[in-house]
Amino acid sequence: MNKLPQYTALSVLMLGLLSACASTMVSSDRQVELRNKLTTLQADPVLSRYAPEARAEAEVAVNKVEQPQISTQVTYHNDFVAHRKIEIAEAKAREAYLLEQQKTISGNTADARLASRTAEADAANRRAAQLSAELAALNAKPSPRGMVITLSDVLFANGQSNLNAGADSNLTRLFNFMSNNPDRKLMIEGHTDSVGSEQSNLQLSQSRAQSVFSYLINRGISANRLGMQGLGETSPVSSNQSAAGRQQNRRVEITVLN
Repeated sequence: MNKLPQYTALSVLMLGLLSACASTMVSSDRQVELRNKLTTLQADPVLSRYAPEARAEAEVAVNKVEQPQISTQVTYHNDFVAHRKIEIAEAKAREAYLLEQQKTISGNTADARLASRTAEADAANRRAAQLSAELAALNAKPSPRGMVITLSDVLFANGQSNLNAGADSNLTRLFNFMSNNPDRKLMIEGHTDSVGSEQSNLQLSQSRAQSVFSYLINRGISANRLGMQGLGETSPVSSNQSAAGRQQNRRVEITVLN
């Protein structure tokens, strides 16, 4: 038997490590997006004078996103944290700016304008808090494409695409989220396990995605805010070798795109 050169095993190991690192990095487009958001804040002629600690934390978080991560879960977590750190830094800078304005602006008219700005900031903070609460109620998880809401196959009868009566409570929360956030858009994607033919699974996943799509349309959500597709058995989240794994793979994923 021919022996491989001594350096072959090391080369294979290094190639595996490099591949693993590459697979757990946030996409370059997403890195650029986060970096641009932070750079815009840092270059703002007004806001850049405020909240230096929060901006420093955002810088650290973005730097972490730009480095290889140990796992996909850590990658998604760091991406989400960096996005939130930038938002927090901007909010704190705006708050500090408004407080400074409050100290320097005098007169009833100026005070009224400041009160309006403060009210706008408060309203924005309330909207952000409400959005976070609604996403938490939907058990949304961060992903590179946006927050992902997973609906299990208990919404449907076995092998069927019609919604069960018990699906209404879950989908009502989704409808309320879309009603309360009219600027948000969704991508609805159906998934199946590997039982059955690829073609039948693809058709079933499309039909289930269509059922969720139609539910929202019938409740008054504009079709322009919704996308839909079936992916069949092509994107499992668990092994199809066990009943528990197959159940996890039978799902509808809803991604908040913006």
